[in-house]
Amino acid sequence: MAYRMKAALEKSPWRPDCVLNMYMDMYKTGAEAWRQFASVCRLPWGGIRFVPSDPPPREGYYSLPSLRGMCFLDESICQAYNSSFSDKYFQYLPDITTTELPDGTCQLAEEIACRAAGRKIVFLGGSIVGKKNIARWSELIALADQEKWFFAQVGEIHVSTFSQDDIAAFERLYADSPENLFLHPFYLSDDREFNAIIQMSDIIFAAYRNFPNSSNMLGKAAYFEKPILVSDGYLMGERVRRYGIGLSVHQDDVQGMVDALERLANEPVPSRNFSTYREAFNDRTASDRLETFINHLLTY
Repeated sequence: MAYRMKAALEKSPWRPDCVLNMYMDMYKTGAEAWRQFASVCRLPWGGIRFVPSDPPPREGYYSLPSLRGMCFLDESICQAYNSSFSDKYFQYLPDITTTELPDGTCQLAEEIACRAAGRKIVFLGGSIVGKKNIARWSELIALADQEKWFFAQVGEIHVSTFSQDDIAAFERLYADSPENLFLHPFYLSDDREFNAIIQMSDIIFAAYRNFPNSSNMLGKAAYFEKPILVSDGYLMGERVRRYGIGLSVHQDDVQGMVDALERLANEPVPSRNFSTYREAFNDRTASDRLETFINHLLTY
């Protein structure tokens, strides 16, 4: 990063006052790499870290005087880091998402709706990795009433990230795909189509495994007013309870998942709950908080 910044500065007619790195998750964390960075870049800087390490942090860049602070998507992590570093500023940013829809119809969404034939549609989407809890998802499909529930799984599958439990469950599912499952195991390049599928679905499945982080699926659930099922004991579960936009269950409780689906189908989430979530997690609030953070970079 430092050498790219140096090259850009040499060509630029302007002298920036600070640097904002939008994706700190991509960089090495060792102390030596960041000492080399400090020898090249003297500008004050900050960044956004989407998946922070548990405090106290181990990343080498936190020891640099030039680092003024960092943004996180988790309020509690910000508080913990602010307690650990008196000379730096940590800002919470709300997790926002895209909500655009296709200009025309979405063939994939129409196909899912046709296959569902009036049954309630439960959607699991995005990169299908081990944390998506494929083993329990597969068991949920097998346990749920096929006459009432239809399941749609859309996204590229990364088997290398699966546990042995996931692999066994997925192989069974793929080898003998039940009638009430729509499986599209490919990357969906247009996020508008992804949104169209969510809009057409009835419930979003996000009961991920050992997933302590934020997810923009909550924002999509709130925008399209679709109840969401998440795992209890993590950040997503806490937010779902706080705003009342779905239910949380233990990540291994398949019967609990079935019961939660039934409850979400029979007891609709009030529209005002989704509206309250949208008020807290939108482009405007994110922009305001990011502006506050940049002002701290300039004056801290």
